[in-house]
Amino acid sequence: MMKVYTLRLNTLIFFVSFMTIWGLISHYRQITVNERCSRSLENLNSATSPVASSPVSNKPSDCRQAFTKFVNKAWEENGLSLRELQQLQVDLKEREESEECECDGGFYGPLKTNVKYRRKRELERLEKEHWDEQEPLVMCNAMSPIAYIGSGLTVEPLESVPLSGLSIVDIPSMQGNQEYVIEFVSLKNLGVLKVGLAGKFAEKVGLTGQESGQVKIFTDMNVSDTNDLLKNVIYRSKVYDIDARDIVEVRFRGFTVHLHIHVRRKPFPRLFDVREEDNINKKVTVITKTFMRYGALRAMINSVHEYYPGMTIIVADDSKDIERVTDPNVKQFIMPFAEGWFAGRNLALSQVRTPYFFILDDDMVFTKTTKLEKLVEILEDPNLKIDIASTRVEKEDGIMMKTLFTTSIYERGFSRDGHCINRVYNSRHGYLEEYPECEIADEIPNAFMGRTLEVRSIGFDPMLERVGHYEFMLDALGKLRIVCCKDVRVRHLPIRTPEYEKYRFSDGVGNSKGFGGRALYSIYKNNLKCMSGMRQKGPHYYK
Repeated sequence: MMKVYTLRLNTLIFFVSFMTIWGLISHYRQITVNERCSRSLENLNSATSPVASSPVSNKPSDCRQAFTKFVNKAWEENGLSLRELQQLQVDLKEREESEECECDGGFYGPLKTNVKYRRKRELERLEKEHWDEQEPLVMCNAMSPIAYIGSGLTVEPLESVPLSGLSIVDIPSMQGNQEYVIEFVSLKNLGVLKVGLAGKFAEKVGLTGQESGQVKIFTDMNVSDTNDLLKNVIYRSKVYDIDARDIVEVRFRGFTVHLHIHVRRKPFPRLFDVREEDNINKKVTVITKTFMRYGALRAMINSVHEYYPGMTIIVADDSKDIERVTDPNVKQFIMPFAEGWFAGRNLALSQVRTPYFFILDDDMVFTKTTKLEKLVEILEDPNLKIDIASTRVEKEDGIMMKTLFTTSIYERGFSRDGHCINRVYNSRHGYLEEYPECEIADEIPNAFMGRTLEVRSIGFDPMLERVGHYEFMLDALGKLRIVCCKDVRVRHLPIRTPEYEKYRFSDGVGNSKGFGGRALYSIYKNNLKCMSGMRQKGPHYYK
């Protein structure tokens, strides 16, 4: 009897479990269908005219009809059939899956799931804020009778700009007296359109929607006169925004083209009143961050003034027992104790008044090979457009260091969880053709000259309190052009005291101590999946 009850109970449990699982699967499938429906409808609504009388509804029963319309629209605009669209979707999916990167060898990451989720929400918010600032993808239709400028039209907010470059191509079907319509629509509704009808156009042109976001021109003029009229089409920004993008859609005889207009509040330039013949001291300021090793600091100051007398040196100092530095042309800024290395670099950089600065550690010194003029020459070359030019570092015996203070590059792969970064040590992307001794790289030694304003725009992350270097290079990746010149050098004279060492190797970020703490911070901050090639070990480090 007991066996019968047990069998019935097991059967009941199995049946309940099966129905629960089936319900979840059905719910998931319904969500997936509704999601696909919503996406199809979104695509269709965005593809149809913004002045359509009624957008497509979001009822599941309308999905098939909406998708059919979307496919037909895609065929009209791009010549893609349903089969081709489906194959394109498969190709994109396979490409996305094939581009899932992994970090090989020793690496840090990935982040814990809850941290990745938090970062994803922050990234989505940031991308949404900057979405309208992205450079648009401009598609130029083949065999179109409309000549136009796809992008490059810029207007100040609340100001006007003519739609330059717009014209109709003289085609046989337009010969003879026949009326046709040219329509202009501001798709994002950031501006209004106006057509000047002075002189000969006053009686030959019909017009609707003047000073609105949708203007129609009715005319039977010949192509030459029509193109003269099109020179009088004006776009006026009506919404104040310092950086926004509108699209003017032009419709003519079944053809449609898009004119991308950049609404941009152009900033004033920041100029330095320095002449080419001025002494280098008016062009370059030396900056450094010091911490509890005044012997090294004084050696550095003496070496700078030996080769560049009178050059300004800015010192950011967060030592415990402050010693005043009274040397001429030295500005010492006192910080709270152990405030941080990158915080000190930011402080020093903020006080620079010259177009260029040279930064180095307080235990480095100038030598006869520290040729700042060479670095200035590279930064001033308008053809190179270099933002940072670094030196190499030599040991006390004058031999160049080859295992430390060298160049590296960052190989970057893609994944849904962020980029995979592989640091290729002692490597470079190439060389400057004009200066073959200068290597193009992503990471350079910790002694370099930079353009003051450009590097300020990146800054040094003050979260890095005791140790930091590659973090600045990751922040500058894709924003600053960087080279390292082997024929310009500084010398490294390390001075370490027990008190200094105690703080020096307590690197990390917040409660995440050690190199691994720094790595995890960079992984979160720079939207990375993992980092390899960093050599040191720490939290979330995998062999």
